[in-house]
Amino acid sequence: MQITINEIAELKRLAYYRYKSRVLLKQQRQCTRNEDHKTAQKLAGEIAAYNLAIQDIRRTIDSIENDVSRSILRMRYEFCLDWKTIGKEMGYCRESAIRLHRKAVDEYEDIRLHSLYNVTEA
Repeated sequence: MQITINEIAELKRLAYYRYKSRVLLKQQRQCTRNEDHKTAQKLAGEIAAYNLAIQDIRRTIDSIENDVSRSILRMRYEFCLDWKTIGKEMGYCRESAIRLHRKAVDEYEDIRLHSLYNVTEA
């Protein structure tokens, strides 16, 4: 199976969503301190939306049965580690980590497609 750009893009958004959620949380705290409750509530809604997206991506990663694939996706997209570090942590060379990543993304995509078909059938 070919790695699709959509799945890679979705996984890359995990780190961005985590970052954006932290930034908005800081802004929300500042608004609360300044008693700007309307803006704080708006930010709370945005934070909740990011957190739901984060949970969805994490849930899909967690449902991958292969421990190596799951670990590689977490290290790459949640912890933003480079390929050399991932390879070293996993006991592989950089090239093997990249090859295993391709397999992991295929597994991720299979789970996403399966969940889409299950939702459609219900």
